[in-house]
Amino acid sequence: MRIRSGTGGRGPMSAWQRFETTVATLRADAERPDAKAVEGEPGWLPLETPLPARVRAAAEALPRTPALLWDLEGLRRHALHLVEVFGAYGIDVNLAMKSCSSVEVVRTLAELGLGADAASVYELEWAREAGFREISACGPGFTVADLPALRATGALLDAVSVRQARAMLSAPGTRRLGLRLRVPMPPALVSPTTKGRDSRFGVELTEDLADELRSGPAKISRLRVHTGESTSLTLGFRAAYALACARLLGGVDALNLGGGFLRLARRPKALEEALLQLAPLFEEPAAEGERYRVTVEPGGALVADHAYLVTDVLDVEEHPSRGRLVTVDASAWNVAPWSKVTFHVLGGAAGSEPATIAGPSLYELDMFTHRSDEGRYRFPLGRCAPGDRLVGTSVGSYTMTNGRSFHGLPLPAQYAVAGPEPSLLHGPFSYVEQGAAAR
Repeated sequence: MRIRSGTGGRGPMSAWQRFETTVATLRADAERPDAKAVEGEPGWLPLETPLPARVRAAAEALPRTPALLWDLEGLRRHALHLVEVFGAYGIDVNLAMKSCSSVEVVRTLAELGLGADAASVYELEWAREAGFREISACGPGFTVADLPALRATGALLDAVSVRQARAMLSAPGTRRLGLRLRVPMPPALVSPTTKGRDSRFGVELTEDLADELRSGPAKISRLRVHTGESTSLTLGFRAAYALACARLLGGVDALNLGGGFLRLARRPKALEEALLQLAPLFEEPAAEGERYRVTVEPGGALVADHAYLVTDVLDVEEHPSRGRLVTVDASAWNVAPWSKVTFHVLGGAAGSEPATIAGPSLYELDMFTHRSDEGRYRFPLGRCAPGDRLVGTSVGSYTMTNGRSFHGLPLPAQYAVAGPEPSLLHGPFSYVEQGAAAR
């Protein structure tokens, strides 16, 4: 996918006309029959891999449940791998702070040299405390009152609306600002986990708005695009669209390509191929002297698969409509409302049978999900009985940051795999709990 523009044989085009022609060409290219192969469901798919031996041993040794067990060594290896893969194409990696608030995990990633992306003034402070080398920011809650905090951390804000952009640009001392774009994703590239024009967030450029942004004393210096979970095609389109917008506005020197890399990161060859297809997009601008600093801000792709939910079985019964119903001491509603989990029975019998796995709250939908389709509550699970221990995978992202204490149920204690036995992470275990304790 290359950016192309021209005069159409009708004399010189204005900057806006060139932009419109470029975007129309990008959308038409995406609608070609050979471009419509969106790779299955690019969503939060369950991780179908065996438990690492060290994780299994640590889960068996835990003194109490429910608990969140972090494989920090596995996280380090994976994070360094992603930094290397993206870095080979000149792309820097920032952690999306909204995905993980566990103090030791965040500090581990900061020590590896990653940057951070904050979606609130609170995450901004957590990122500063953790010692990240750089911080970016984007969220509808930021106001002019937060500018001192942003400037103190050196964080550039990417405005998510016209009103927010105008307020920040007109504030005293503002010299530059970032802008999140609402991407006009072509229908051929839309999937259940894709966000385009239906996204709540982002600015759609018009000719008048582009003129306004170009003519002001403060400049738009960074553009951000995020369209949900990525395939090579959606990543290529949003990058090409960001480049077209950068050329229209002028003065842009940085592009944030967003997150949504979980599925690609689980398939290393697919990620490499996606980045390889992306590289030519930047060759033409570079040849013309246009160079952009490019970043991504993965969350789940970094941390999801390196934490495990350890929970004990409270009850097993045959339900008239759900079949085998397994109740555990960890609440899906409180801890894992977004996660797609795979559960393993420790010491269980071989084989598996369908099961619904529910939490201990008195809420009908306190049930773990395995997939995004209509069978989302049905798990393949080995035979188990009250007192048995289960381990759920892929709970490192959007779990503790989503944590709540319905019924007063406490959030799981957090442990790390370290040596022959798991070690309790020092509390408060997350920045969310830390903030609550301070208040």
